[in-house]
Amino acid sequence: MTWWRVGTAGSSVGGERVTGRQEFVESSGSPASGSCRTLRGTWFLAAAAALAVPLHAAATDAHRHGGITVDDSALPVGPPGLAEPMLTSGGGMPADSKTKEDEGAFRLLCNYGKMSYDDPIVYPGQPGRAHLHTFFGNNSITAATTPANIRAPGSKSGCRGGAVNLSGYWVPSMVDTATRKPIAPKYILVYYKTGTGPWMRDWHRARKPLVMQPMPEGLVMIAGDASNANPAKAEAAFSCFTDAPGSGHRAMGPSIPACKPPEMVRMRIDFPQCWDGKNLNSADHRSHMAKPVEWHADPDGQWDPSHPFKCPSTHPVLLPLLSEIIDWPVLPEQDTARWRLSSDTYDTALPGGYSAHADWMNGWDEEIKTIWTRECMQKQRDCGSFNVGDGRGAIEFQGN
Repeated sequence: MTWWRVGTAGSSVGGERVTGRQEFVESSGSPASGSCRTLRGTWFLAAAAALAVPLHAAATDAHRHGGITVDDSALPVGPPGLAEPMLTSGGGMPADSKTKEDEGAFRLLCNYGKMSYDDPIVYPGQPGRAHLHTFFGNNSITAATTPANIRAPGSKSGCRGGAVNLSGYWVPSMVDTATRKPIAPKYILVYYKTGTGPWMRDWHRARKPLVMQPMPEGLVMIAGDASNANPAKAEAAFSCFTDAPGSGHRAMGPSIPACKPPEMVRMRIDFPQCWDGKNLNSADHRSHMAKPVEWHADPDGQWDPSHPFKCPSTHPVLLPLLSEIIDWPVLPEQDTARWRLSSDTYDTALPGGYSAHADWMNGWDEEIKTIWTRECMQKQRDCGSFNVGDGRGAIEFQGN
């Protein structure tokens, strides 16, 4: 018996429009045995004789549409996280800003949590509909998670600080196509920063600074494009990274590079930081957010080189810049040239990584979020690794 991934003309399989039955056919062992599953789509039992195309044509078409499969028989699982706040006094006050150009920053480590085919932003209430994702932060997230229930009692966080931050951070999973096995990352390093804030002014009050606001409760957003196959439009940066003293990055670019142990494959992606001030989500999960834009003249025609950026008039509210850095360790037997993201369903002759994207759902404790926005962002202080800005710091747990 063979299991087939079949799409019929005009239907939607895993979010992809199917133009002909033969274009989305791929074989595998029985999914009940936990063997290979397509990264997008649903498995249907079909007799080979019932297929509209010969077996060899099916394999060719699957390859043309990416042909990426993943062995999900033993998905790696991270530490469980904690359902309690993990803050302590004695963290020390961050140093005051010395110049108006100082960058405010607040960062924290989050353990790898889990992998699943859920995406509560793109496919809310539809478990198993998405490509394989790697989750950090709130380890209790499922397809049923919403901004209204993300802080439900008992939810566990793998981030430093515990349940004060039950936000969800997820990205497409990294897959070694040589073995079809997904790769567990070491961690995610999450930055909340002023970004271009110190160099911005209010659109409506040209000579007034633009005051950064806290992330609004209920906000969700996506950075990057899961359908992208163009390196010029890629929004993530990859590199080979070593955290040993004196080491750093090499082979930086929009695709997954060839890295060797003890290097790790590093991905960095930044979210937009200008909000329309009205919508907590949008149809494409992006349009309610925008990136800062350059401007070179005040309404009176005066150019101020110290403030060359602004939020667009359609998105006037400045929020912290959310930046995510994810590291995947490389083992001696692995060839990272064979690595692809679960969303890299474009031509396999091209390198992996162009479809890199990231999803975020706000799950912060409102009081703590307001404090670090005021003390670290608005006052442009470097609050280090989880110093919330008022003398309290995070307790490390479960390796983070």
